[in-house]
Amino acid sequence: MTKHELIRQVASETGLKQIEVEKVLNSFVATVTKKLVEDRKVRINGLGIFSVNRRSKRTVRNPRTGEKITVPAKNVVRFKPAKVLSDSIN
Repeated sequence: MTKHELIRQVASETGLKQIEVEKVLNSFVATVTKKLVEDRKVRINGLGIFSVNRRSKRTVRNPRTGEKITVPAKNVVRFKPAKVLSDSIN
């Protein structure tokens, strides 16, 4: 599902205009992003937990040339689905 398809679906289910739903969705994404930067964890009951984990610097091998490459450390976003969500798709 694309962002546009999600907006269309939510608009049809709620009776809101697509432009209103898009504003809410954009605000949701911006707020979650801001909170991940600040607090590094966002919990949404029924959906799951977004968190930031640190991936340390590591050395990998280029499979084509065999050359060793150092990949720098970086932060990655992780998502752990809520039990309700996991149960509903299984």
